[in-house]
Parts: sequence; structure tokens; C-alpha cells
Amino acid sequence: MSNNISSVNDTMFETAGKLMGGMITLGTGFSIFVMIMMAIIFVVFIILFVTVIRKIMLISRKAKQVTNSVKEVSQAVYGTDDIVEGFKRQQFEQSLTPRSVSNMSGVYLPKIQKDFPEFHYDEMRERAKNVLTSYLFSIDESDPSKLSEGNDELKNALIMHLQLLNDRHYEEHYERMKIHKCEISDYVKKDGRCTITFQAAIQYYYYITQGGDIKTGRKDQLKQSKYELELIYIQDRDFIKETGNSALGITCPNCAAPISNLGAKHCIYCGSPIVEFNIHAWSFSSVKEIK
Repeated sequence: MSNNISSVNDTMFETAGKLMGGMITLGTGFSIFVMIMMAIIFVVFIILFVTVIRKIMLISRKAKQVTNSVKEVSQAVYGTDDIVEGFKRQQFEQSLTPRSVSNMSGVYLPKIQKDFPEFHYDEMRERAKNVLTSYLFSIDESDPSKLSEGNDELKNALIMHLQLLNDRHYEEHYERMKIHKCEISDYVKKDGRCTITFQAAIQYYYYITQGGDIKTGRKDQLKQSKYELELIYIQDRDFIKETGNSALGITCPNCAAPISNLGAKHCIYCGSPIVEFNIHAWSFSSVKEIK
């Protein structure tokens, strides 16, 4: 009996030993597999990490190149490496630099004075300046009666502009105006009509408010602008008012033939004398800002 039990025990221990040995062998193989997988994952991670770092370095180099290029452009354009500061500096300089005007007075004035011997350039230029400042002042005050002079076309345009501002509950401001230069830029004779165009460079503090809040512009920075003013000759003011056309041509008062030469003393068709042109027959019909 005891021998049998001993034999069974030996068999059990032997079996257990084999099982343990198998488990150890199995455990060792699994550990090696895990280690291999971890090594592979680690290698992949290292590769990805290096790739990402290289891309970051590449992007950084390109960003640096772009930054250097921007600085070079900023330095060339604005005189400073800081493009934002350069842009602000440029805006400030532009706010102090008057706009240029097309000065054709030397070309057109002799022609105008030939056609209109009574045309006084200095007086007309001062009138043009007064029209411009009073037009803008009328907008600033929301009062069309502030306009110094102008025909119905100009007055109606001013009233329409004020009405548009009122509909939007806007207030448009022009403060501390100063005209730098005002010159003749064009002179057109067509179908008996005569139009003289003035260009004026002006500065002011410009801004628009709504309910007290500034919507556009700045109170503390000048704005340099340029305007065109059209001056037209009207032969018969009463007739013009009746027809509502402020740009009708000049005709002979006797035969109604068109007068091609605005300085003519007699009609070339019927020989009737033509009343000499008077400076007070001129009127301003348009004021427009040139962008």
C-alpha cells in the first residue's frame, strides 16, 4: 500500500514538475514576445517622434524665412522691421501729406480767358474754395442753408445726402478744414456748353457717429482728401429754372442758333449782337470727393 502511495506521489510530483516547467517555458516565451512588441512600438515611436521633430524644425525654418522676408519687405517699405508699426507710421505720414491735384491751370486758363475776357481766375478759385468748405460745413451742421452758393443741382444733391444720413441716424463730421491747393483741372466746351473743373486738396478731421458712437473715422487723426468741383456757365437762369436743366447750351437770343465760340460778340448766323459774358452767370453744379 505504502509503496503504491509513494509511487502515486512520485507520479504527481513528476507531473506537477512537468506542468511547472511547461508554464515557465510558456511564461518565458510570452515575456519575450511582449518585449519584442514593446521594442517594436518603441522603435516606431522613436521614428514618429523624429519625423515630427524634423517637420517642426522644417516649419520653423520656413516660418523664420517668411518672418525674415516680411521684415525685409517692411524694412524696405516702411523703414522698420515691425510691419504693424510700419503700417501705423505710414498711416500717420499719409494723414499729414496733402493729396496732389491735377494742375492744368496754365493750359486751360488762357483758353478760358479768351472765351470769357471777364473771367477772373483768382476770384473764381476763391469761390470754389468757399463752395467746398461750406458744402462740407453744411453736412457737418446738417443744415443745407450753410452752402455759400450753387445751383439747384448742387443744392438738391446736398439735401439728398443729408436725408440719407438722417435715415440711417448718422452724423457726418468735418472739423478743422484746411485747403492746401485748388487749381483748374479741366475745361470742356461741347454743344455750346462750358464746364470748368476745379480740383482741391483739403485736410480735416473726419468721422461718422451714430447715437454718439463713432462708426468710422477718427477724431484724433487728420484725413487728406481731394475733391472735384464743376463750374458751369448758364445763359438764361430763368429759363434754366423753368426747364430744370442746368447744363443747357448757349444759344443766340435772336435766332436760337448754337454759339460755338463762347467768346463771340455776334451770332455767325444772323449777325445779332451777343451780350458780353458776365462772371456772375457762372454757377457751381457739383462737389465730389475723388478716392
